[in-house]
Amino acid sequence: GTAAPEGGYPPALIYQTAAHETLTSDGDDPGAIAAACLNLSLITGNVGRAGGGVANLRGPANYQGVTDMGAHPRRFGIGSDLTDPAARDAYSAAWLPRWAERATTRNGFVPVRELPSGQGLGLMDLPAAIASGKVTAMYVEGTIAGRHLAINQPLLDALATLPFLVVADSYPSPLTEIAHVVLPKSLYLEKDGTFTSFDRTVQRVRSVVPPMGEAKSGTEIIQALAKRFGYGLDIGHPARLMTEIAGLVPDYAGISYARLERGGMSIPATPDPSGLPVTANARFTPIR
Repeated sequence: GTAAPEGGYPPALIYQTAAHETLTSDGDDPGAIAAACLNLSLITGNVGRAGGGVANLRGPANYQGVTDMGAHPRRFGIGSDLTDPAARDAYSAAWLPRWAERATTRNGFVPVRELPSGQGLGLMDLPAAIASGKVTAMYVEGTIAGRHLAINQPLLDALATLPFLVVADSYPSPLTEIAHVVLPKSLYLEKDGTFTSFDRTVQRVRSVVPPMGEAKSGTEIIQALAKRFGYGLDIGHPARLMTEIAGLVPDYAGISYARLERGGMSIPATPDPSGLPVTANARFTPIR
């Protein structure tokens, strides 16, 4: 037959699940599978088209947002590598003078004086690091898997051997059963903030009911713990936090609570346009 001209055919979307990353799928290579999905989308002209591309269903709500904010062993935030001098300078200038340099030592705790320059530990590295004594204490917010996903048993077994484990969660879980301290965490209906979905849409989350009992949001818990360590980490309303994010994370430069009141925004977003629902093909190259 005759090939259709570019754009003259319906878009195709590949849904890539995290099933190949479970402990029961021996022999599968998650990196190779992800690369194959992306390359197939590239060669069929589906990257950069509305309704096309690869949808990576990696985890629960806001998994993408958490990753964008630096919950990754090699990054400060999305697009900012730990080894990038410019990124280190930007984050150091924003954080160290404000809270690290004014920290007060308590209980023998030594405050951080410079940001890390090397790669941290990934999820799969933790069991060995705990067994070797490199990691002796951890704070875990939520579960180590989605509530409907299989538990990473080697990691759960390793966490049970930690000298000190703090877990913040909204429900009982296998982790709360082995934790030395459990902190009550508020539900998404009980807090203000944002979620970033896997299609790069940033949306507002609004409190509907007050938190029950002593439950606090993750932000409030981190702030309280930081003060116990001697850091004056005064965050205030989540809108202030989003202002800081916009100044440090380029893809979020145009995101603000005022603009989100009009509806969700797609990243990357600059201060001028409303965001890019579709990213251009020119940004992508084949993955090997």
